[in-house]
Amino acid sequence: MYRFNCLVLIIIAFILSCSETDDNIYIYHPTQENLNSDVTSALKSEYSIKSLENNSLKKKIENKKLITSIGNLSEKVPEIFSDIYTVGITDNELFIFQRGNFKISVFDFEGNFVKDIHALGRGPNEVQQPTNITVSNDTLYIVDGFNVKYIDLTQPNQPIEIFYSSENHRIEDICTLNDKMILRFFSMKMSSGVNEFSIYHSLNMQSKETERSFGIPYKANNIKDSKYLSDGDFVCNEMTDTIVSTMFILPYITAYDVRGHIKWNVEVEEFKPILHRQDNVGVGGMSFRWHEDSFQHTSYTQLLNFNEFVILQIITFENFLNENDRFQNDKLRTDTYLIDSETGESEFLGSVLPRILAINEHYLITEKDEEFPAIEVFAI
Repeated sequence: MYRFNCLVLIIIAFILSCSETDDNIYIYHPTQENLNSDVTSALKSEYSIKSLENNSLKKKIENKKLITSIGNLSEKVPEIFSDIYTVGITDNELFIFQRGNFKISVFDFEGNFVKDIHALGRGPNEVQQPTNITVSNDTLYIVDGFNVKYIDLTQPNQPIEIFYSSENHRIEDICTLNDKMILRFFSMKMSSGVNEFSIYHSLNMQSKETERSFGIPYKANNIKDSKYLSDGDFVCNEMTDTIVSTMFILPYITAYDVRGHIKWNVEVEEFKPILHRQDNVGVGGMSFRWHEDSFQHTSYTQLLNFNEFVILQIITFENFLNENDRFQNDKLRTDTYLIDSETGESEFLGSVLPRILAINEHYLITEKDEEFPAIEVFAI
């Protein structure tokens, strides 16, 4: 639900950017030139492309045992989270990132509160505007504007330090791939009058030097629109040295190797991208309406790692706009797939699982369907 709200903000930003020029009165997306014809296979909920052997995830999910709930005025946490955007986990603790108030709350797996990381500011050991977190190799990485900051979790009371700084680009997200860090941000370089774009950037974690950039962005009418519409999700699977990515607008899952070459590209048939157009509006006003076709559903995707697999969830909403043309979040279903990150072969796991926030060999953290943001912790 909370990543969906971010998607709404992206759409609105796109609309604002379009309204600046008269030649963008009507914008339809996706366009034919954005549709990738080089597709390895398709994900369908009706059947499995391949019945993955020794599927331990299904067994673990079927035998899961609830440990505790956190949030929504539970007994152990008598407070309300502003939102739950990302959850990172170690062997002993989970880190709940609340993007709404830029706070990271730390709990053990029994639901006991440990501490808050809430050091807002411009000085040392502070973060200015964090947008995401990830936990890797006992290190908490924080995406903070033009910087990636980190905390060594093996030592108590460690300061927040800068791991990497970008002079020209606001970093959107990161993941680690063995000795590399993959940064996600939209980059444009001018070369001989030709625009060269890239989305992903491979950073050597020792030298902090960028080794290569890759990833084709969404083709839009102008650079600003292309940047907004190229937003998405991605994970790094260290067991297969694979980067798996999505775009929120396009129904494709694409996998890259460590050199940025495409390994496989899968079309998600259940995914329903947003179609909209911008109306001509006067200065100081904003108005838009949906495509003339019936608009009942929309989807967004999220990815998580599980061993050599990637878990893909497609969260679908219905009645995206109500009768008063206001956004609303009526969740219809969550389709879950298990994808072999090496080959792209997949298995449909059903539509009964809630949104998964984090998973490892021992724990499953899911979104709890409550009035206020909350999670459930399971042993698997």
